[in-house]
Amino acid sequence: MRHEPQKKPFVFLPSPETLRQFKDASPEEKLNWLEEANQFVNDFVSPEKLERWKKISGR
Repeated sequence: MRHEPQKKPFVFLPSPETLRQFKDASPEEKLNWLEEANQFVNDFVSPEKLERWKKISGR
């Protein structure tokens, strides 16, 4: 019997310094970061998974 490795969820834990930098960023810098993160998700997550996320979030 073959043992399948368990998938682990992806977790991102920013450091306190990273949180401070983001807190001190201008609204424009925060918006740019959000747009880049959104583009990354749209580029690398399958349309099927995006649709499931939308259903789960109620959007």
